[in-house]
Amino acid sequence: MFRLNSVRKGRFGYIKSRRATQFLFGLLCCIPIILLLVIGILIYGSRMNYFTVPAAVIVIPMANFLVVGISLLGMDYGTEEQFRELAAFDEAGMLLSDLIIIDEKGRRIPCAFAVVYTGGIVAYSGWQHGKKFRKEQAEIPVNDLLKRKDYPARMKLYTDWGEFISRISSLPAPSDEADMRKISMIEEAVLSICL
Repeated sequence: MFRLNSVRKGRFGYIKSRRATQFLFGLLCCIPIILLLVIGILIYGSRMNYFTVPAAVIVIPMANFLVVGISLLGMDYGTEEQFRELAAFDEAGMLLSDLIIIDEKGRRIPCAFAVVYTGGIVAYSGWQHGKKFRKEQAEIPVNDLLKRKDYPARMKLYTDWGEFISRISSLPAPSDEADMRKISMIEEAVLSICL
């Protein structure tokens, strides 16, 4: 099956792929708008015709696609070098990348990488949005969700790459199928509150 947004949520490159898809859909919406306006003007000789109504209605989804695409421009995502450094976790099925966590107020907090293990989540975000950004803004919605689902796990967010690497180097690898199911359930819960 053909998928325009070829990178799944939680995988490396998702933000870039999602942004490109949003801009493409926004630009594709321009085609019928222009066609309807031109046809209406050619037939009726004026902008005041029945063709302008559907053209005006199509502007709404076009604007939505473009606004989402523009909002993704400032989002942080990890670099190729950082991703290669975490390749062992990706191969073990423990790595989530390019997350945009949405809290209860609708704020979007980017998280470049998150390593999920049976005891919780260790995440990294290099995003610094002025003095307003606090690590708790990303930790609280995830920890609340994990608590509601009765998962004995917590998220800890690091904004320093060295500290993040130091912390994940001591994480235990999943030992059996039960550990992998637990990691998968935690990943699914986290992805449910991400854009």
